[in-house]
Amino acid sequence: MSLQVGKPRELKPIGPVASAYVASRAVVKGIMGPVGSGKTIASIQAFMELARRQNYVLDHNGVKIRKSRFAIIRDTYPNLDRNTIPSFHKIVPRHVGNFINSSPRIHKFGFALQRDGHIADTAAPILDFCQVEVEFRAIGDQTVQDALRGLEVTAALVNEADRTHPDILTYLIGRIGRFGDDFDPGLVVDPQILLDLNGTDDENWTYKVLIEENLGLDPALADLAGDRPLVEYFEQPEAVDEFGNPNPRAENVDNLPKNYYAQQYAFAKRRGNLTYINRMLRSKYTPVSEGRTVFPEYIDEIHSAIFEAIPGIPLIVMADQGLLGAVLIGQVVKGQLRILEEIACVFETEDDQIEVVQLGGETLGRQVRDLLALKFPGFELADAICDPAGAAGEDAINYKSWRQDFQKGLGFKVRKARVPRNALEPRLKAVRGYLNRVIGAERALLVHKRCTMTRRAFRTKYYYQRIGKGAGDGYYSDVPKKVLGYADLMDALQYGCFELDKGIDLTPTGQANIGYNGGPAIQNESDFDEFSGV
Repeated sequence: MSLQVGKPRELKPIGPVASAYVASRAVVKGIMGPVGSGKTIASIQAFMELARRQNYVLDHNGVKIRKSRFAIIRDTYPNLDRNTIPSFHKIVPRHVGNFINSSPRIHKFGFALQRDGHIADTAAPILDFCQVEVEFRAIGDQTVQDALRGLEVTAALVNEADRTHPDILTYLIGRIGRFGDDFDPGLVVDPQILLDLNGTDDENWTYKVLIEENLGLDPALADLAGDRPLVEYFEQPEAVDEFGNPNPRAENVDNLPKNYYAQQYAFAKRRGNLTYINRMLRSKYTPVSEGRTVFPEYIDEIHSAIFEAIPGIPLIVMADQGLLGAVLIGQVVKGQLRILEEIACVFETEDDQIEVVQLGGETLGRQVRDLLALKFPGFELADAICDPAGAAGEDAINYKSWRQDFQKGLGFKVRKARVPRNALEPRLKAVRGYLNRVIGAERALLVHKRCTMTRRAFRTKYYYQRIGKGAGDGYYSDVPKKVLGYADLMDALQYGCFELDKGIDLTPTGQANIGYNGGPAIQNESDFDEFSGV
């Protein structure tokens, strides 16, 4: 063995989220957490675990040799040298193996997996050996393509991923699972791209990849995934709450100095730096404009999922007139409101351009009707609710309101929500009730993952805008910012939640079938468990 044999150091456990991230086999996996939460250390631990799982070849002495090569990529070499490489050397000390301080930096080392005797007996012959090479590369002033030229690795980590160019994924996907020299790429197990980052703004490319799972990569990526998930995202608990109180669930605290987070919070609070608190200590995707989310109760990992509509349970249409109009289609399953579809007149293209589609009420109603007929044939429509403002002017002679136009296009009676004076607070309270209420092992509101605008509205796009600076955080508008499309979907949900709390009419005379052939209505009288799907 030409390489010095060492052993990666073992640190105190980071936490359950970091452990799940290390164990993930996803092609692209990302972890976001507060500063100091052990994200980079967890990524290096993931490399070590991956090195152990590579297939082997036998050398001339009959020793199993498992070869792996990894890349750690960052924006600049100074940041690599100051932060990333010292973190790596906490796991693999600089003196173990051979560290070459070149461009790129390279660290070659090896460690024994099995010996002919106890693993701790360093004199015992090695039977199973991991031979590892790690390259540290920086993008710097180069293009991503030039910076990654010639890279052939088992897996790659993009450290502080939010600070790099979004093209990095496109180029990396062709670089993982590849080796030069005499190495057989057929021996590679689970090539991966790892992303770690602190909280950032919701316009960052990592949001679309990790939260919306919109890769925009070559379809051949599915072949690379095989039986593995394509994308998995892990969000560590916040270090402090909005008032600076320490979170007992925060990770990696045992490896940090005393009062590490409390001191940072106190300093940022005194300077009124809410962005630092939200991103670096609370690890949140935040709006580009500083703001405070309207629904901090929403947690995407808890309140969103992939599920199917349950036959025999009627659907509900929730609509907002808004400036352009928006609609949610939902279903109440054993007290749980499930949002199945969203229709918004504002959307983002693949080129990140905002597109606005101006639809009248009747056209929007027809669009909803067509979607119901296409995706939910045979399902009853129990109720359709709209913004009370959509009924404005109905008392006037020869005037047709937005509600009446929408109703005509939908082909089903649409009633206005009964919110007194269309007040905001009762509507917000109704949504919070669904977010917080527990139904079995889940919450009372569940949003399908394909409803990306609704999920993004909850997290970052429906917020109270900061309008002034004062002591501490400053002060905020008392009404949510009207971000086109996102606010409309949130309003539609508010009307739906408010009306559901009052109860809806499920009698036969209050129902209609969309795309149904006129046969008997499906009744849910079986032992089918809607939550488990069996």
